[in-house]
Amino acid sequence: MYLLNFQSVDSHIILEKRPLLLAEKSFYTNSVKKTLLKIYEYSRKWNSVIHIPKRRLPLLSKEATFEVFCIDQETIQTIKDKWDFVKLASSVVKLKPSGHNFIGSCPFHDDENPSFSINNEKKIFHCFACGASGDIISFVMRLENLSFTEAVKKLQNVAVNDGSVEQEDDRKVVEQRKQSKNTFAIPKRKRNSALRKIKDALSTSADFYHQYLRRDTERALEARMYLVERGFSESLVDQFQVGYAPLGSSELVSYLLSKGFSTDVILESGLGVASKYGTGLFDTFRDRIIVPLRDHEGQVIAFGGRVFPYKGNEDGQKPTFGPKYLNSSETRVFKKSEVLFGAECIFRREEKPEHVVIVEGYFDVLTMHQAGIWYATASLGTALSLRQIEIAAKLSRTKKVVLNFDNDIAGHTAACRAADHLLEVASRRGIELFIALLPEGVKDADEFIRLYSAADYIQRVLKNAIPLVEWRAKITLQDYDGSIESRTRCIEMLGNIFSKIGTASYRSRLAHYFAERLTEHVQDSNFVVSTEDQILRIVRKLRSRGPSVKQDKSKNMFRTDTVENSQILDPLSSSYDDCSNIRFVEEFFLRIMIHFASVRQRCTEVVYKGLFRFTDASLWELWKWLARNGSETYSQLNAEKLSIALEAEESELYQRHAHLFSVDEQLLLEMMDPEEAIESSVVYMERLEREDRCRRLLSRWKEVGDEMNGTTSSRKSRLDLCRSEQETIMEAVKVEREALKELKDKRRNWVQQILNHTTTTCSGH
Repeated sequence: MYLLNFQSVDSHIILEKRPLLLAEKSFYTNSVKKTLLKIYEYSRKWNSVIHIPKRRLPLLSKEATFEVFCIDQETIQTIKDKWDFVKLASSVVKLKPSGHNFIGSCPFHDDENPSFSINNEKKIFHCFACGASGDIISFVMRLENLSFTEAVKKLQNVAVNDGSVEQEDDRKVVEQRKQSKNTFAIPKRKRNSALRKIKDALSTSADFYHQYLRRDTERALEARMYLVERGFSESLVDQFQVGYAPLGSSELVSYLLSKGFSTDVILESGLGVASKYGTGLFDTFRDRIIVPLRDHEGQVIAFGGRVFPYKGNEDGQKPTFGPKYLNSSETRVFKKSEVLFGAECIFRREEKPEHVVIVEGYFDVLTMHQAGIWYATASLGTALSLRQIEIAAKLSRTKKVVLNFDNDIAGHTAACRAADHLLEVASRRGIELFIALLPEGVKDADEFIRLYSAADYIQRVLKNAIPLVEWRAKITLQDYDGSIESRTRCIEMLGNIFSKIGTASYRSRLAHYFAERLTEHVQDSNFVVSTEDQILRIVRKLRSRGPSVKQDKSKNMFRTDTVENSQILDPLSSSYDDCSNIRFVEEFFLRIMIHFASVRQRCTEVVYKGLFRFTDASLWELWKWLARNGSETYSQLNAEKLSIALEAEESELYQRHAHLFSVDEQLLLEMMDPEEAIESSVVYMERLEREDRCRRLLSRWKEVGDEMNGTTSSRKSRLDLCRSEQETIMEAVKVEREALKELKDKRRNWVQQILNHTTTTCSGH
């Protein structure tokens, strides 16, 4: 019998070619290393999976024993094949067919909308909400909180009586299953019992920490003094059951063991951690002020701990265990992204507040509750999630949520992230997101209230909160430096931000207001209107997007032939639409400037506004000369006299572009209406740029697909990132396609006008 705990590997491992990776760990004794090598030789000989339970915690010494569970891969595959995954899961989940899969509510989290899917042929499952996925063994491991060994043994023992799957007669297995409708039913009582034990351990720990704060030890006294200095009353400390985690390495663990809690429960509840040397369990929290975290019913589900200064030292500090703030790790009862600290206080009250405030830390919430601001909650320092926003909105009678993050770079980044990722979904669900800003020099809500007062915080901070979308737009304008490139970038970003808002009238007001801010340096009302139109055009394109393109479910799901270039880059079949490259369009634009003095100023404005850009350096030099002289000094000169002036001043430039000063009959026909010709040039330039952008997007899409084909399924996180990038790329391609369709329609209408004019002229003759 051998027993060993691995801290650095998953719940099960396959030893194939890397025994030294395990044996190189410095804390392994020589006897352990030899044993590992023997295990490896055994696994290589029998092609076996070697499993060593993570939760067993012996002393790793020369006398240590190791419990090794060995089962060959064929047996594991046989066990999987024997089971009907759908029937097994149906004992705990109500499933219904959907195509080749079966769907139902996820058994691993509170699933309101069915997001759990099983593929019975491949014997795999996936939850699109919580991300849980795996095979039938992983399902059993999660469901009963078993190790790999225990899950395999359970499947094996339930399927057959003698433990030998390979020698069992199939008819006997079928007969055995008929005798019991729920061959592998996980009793809900058992699951609830396990959860109840975890919650009991957490509740007992909260009492332990709170009582320890009252003790007469030096550090407990310093903890109480620290809370008093922060302005927390004794009633507030009792209300939130604030406590103190002692300095000893395993005082809580010993207390819980004395109360009858098992080591498994202590580990699963996040109250203890295993020593990497195998010497036992240690307390997760040591020498910290402890704040219990609760669910909406007020039950303790986790803890948050904060270090505090030592009074005896000159600098007031001493080496501490871990970071300044430490939260419990996620468990079966605690998901950080689904909890708001302080929400249970609002939930218990009969009256609902007008709005709910979300700050970063639980000490901010304690200060605010002490000051009478009982509708304050905290996101536990994590990135704000949609679930936390929904919880706050449900607690408010107006579905209004006010964010008040710390006044630092991290807080600023968190607010921007919330605006970029949560605005659209929040708007669809009728949730109003606001942001309250703290004055310069004040770090957080706790500091503001202690410097001023709760009344000042309400009047100066909360009542001056602005919509998050407006704040995000103002942040965008801070990057505007007056250049054409900066202006174009700001317009695109503003359009992207405003597209997340559901109310059309509000979007229009925002576009107009920020178009004015963006054009304050230009005394031209038309420029404001043009900027507003550009912003709204981007908004319309983004909001008109359909659902993301679904990937082909063939053998190669990342194939790139699902999107043909011809679907995006189908050129017009008009004889007039022979502009095959950007240079042709740029030369056409310059011909308009040269041959029509009346629109030279208009052409200059178009370029200044960023509606038309030159890629050819030489043509750009010619445009600058025309913009400088053609609209002022030589504003009334025709093309012939303008060429003479250019040749006299810039002979080399003239020699390169002399052909632009003459036109044939077809070009004259296309330029018969100079204003329309300018608009056509702008449209076609945008079309060519978008076509190029589509090519680059599709090229990147193919690169990502190739990368995914070369990535093993075990690197799930990388595959998920690649899939996300592909979806983003395809949505961008759809936007470009919609824009190209609109641009081609404009171009086609313009060509039709020319054809109609030609027909009319010929008929007249």
